Amino acid sequence: TFHEGNARAIAAPDADALSSILDRLKPDTDVITLGRMTDNRTSARVVKNGRQDPQKGIIARTQEHFEHAPGEGWLLLDHDTKDMPADVRARIEALGGGVEAIKSIWPDLADADYLVRPSSSGGVYIEGGSPTAATGFHMFVRLADVRQSKAALEALTARAWAAGLAWHAVSKSGALLERSIIDAAVAGPERLVFTAAPLLGEGVHRRAPESIIQRGIAVSAPTMPDTDLLRLTRRENRQKLKPEAEKAEAAFTVAQVDKLTAQGVARPDAERIIRDRVKGGVLADNDTLQMADGSFARVGDILDAKFTGPGADNLSLPDPVEGVEYGRTTAAIMWGGSHKTPVLVSHAHGRLTVYHFARHMSADDVKQKQTLAE
Repeated sequence: TFHEGNARAIAAPDADALSSILDRLKPDTDVITLGRMTDNRTSARVVKNGRQDPQKGIIARTQEHFEHAPGEGWLLLDHDTKDMPADVRARIEALGGGVEAIKSIWPDLADADYLVRPSSSGGVYIEGGSPTAATGFHMFVRLADVRQSKAALEALTARAWAAGLAWHAVSKSGALLERSIIDAAVAGPERLVFTAAPLLGEGVHRRAPESIIQRGIAVSAPTMPDTDLLRLTRRENRQKLKPEAEKAEAAFTVAQVDKLTAQGVARPDAERIIRDRVKGGVLADNDTLQMADGSFARVGDILDAKFTGPGADNLSLPDPVEGVEYGRTTAAIMWGGSHKTPVLVSHAHGRLTVYHFARHMSADDVKQKQTLAE
């Protein structure tokens, strides 16, 4: 998961240069970010947050040490077809595929400098089989002001809703997750972009799909469409999926409550604990969290064992709702940073979710969270 490593600044003034850089990436050691290091650094040692020492050239992969500087830079448009509804898939096919669908909501790309790299899994096959199709891709667009990356992705997501190219997906816990033909959560200058060729085992081969390079200009960020129409479209889509979401939430709650009662927690207490976790973002001492190795641990025991004050190591673990099936290190308990008390921060589903621990909250704050959860 690239917790530590060495960072080096490399100039990529146009799509040809960027393509050449990406072609040289090694699958087991190399990954890129689209921001630059602060303080005009050209190289540094990158470590876990809390261990940095900038004066010695040791930094953390955070926005304190990585930035989008004024001027041109690369915007990532991450296109993934996972969980895409059939009607959206049909619209994309009618438009000529993913790249053409993105161009339909951002016409300025007709003159843009960009590079399209098919997903690393595209073209992989077992000996004697046929190469898999590359449905997802990374599209790198040269932006005139890379500081507008977040605004650009938000505007494109809104345009996708207006064009019928966005949707809601129902999560395991019943939450409605916003999706579109591009991922709106990849704008950060510190974010890792995994785009190297895959590591292949014995008997596994890859016929790499060709990249697409269009030589052009650095384009301005797209503008936001009518927000009133956007809110209406999103609301209608959420309403349509409400029965499915409620069913998923009920099933998830029952399963989680059963896990706690099996450990000796009274059912009314277990129901409150799960409700607080899912809707209130509060983790009680009697709640349990899945660890990166798949085992489960009581929240209170984790805090007792790991909390050693400011600067303590962060503990990586799965998302409290999705578990290891979604990823083993999509969340972390953080003891340092801007929070005065430990928090659990999750990046599952491309959004930042912060969970607070009941033992570090006042009784009034816990009660307010519980009220919101109800």
